[in-house]
Amino acid sequence: MEVLAVSGHLPRYAATRGEVDDALEERDAFFAGVLADARTLAAERDVAITTTFKPGHPAEEIVRYGQESGADLIVLGHRGHLLHGFPLGSTAARVTRHAHCPVLVVR
Repeated sequence: MEVLAVSGHLPRYAATRGEVDDALEERDAFFAGVLADARTLAAERDVAITTTFKPGHPAEEIVRYGQESGADLIVLGHRGHLLHGFPLGSTAARVTRHAHCPVLVVR
């Protein structure tokens, strides 16, 4: 099983290079913690996982990673938006439209 974390682009309002560096460090630390938590939870349940972090557009990166890794199923959460009466966030909606394999959206 593979766990992918994707970070959208950094905010464009940073005034200095130092602010950009700080934002990158904050982002990297956050996602390192998220993936460490995933590894801990998986280990507690005796499930083998690999974890990957990618910066970029979330929907594009999820679809690309799924295709490149030969995924049989993509599982992701939604954000509570409505799309034709169904609760899907924009990332979940885009992934379900463009993925090469089945997508399970968890509410």
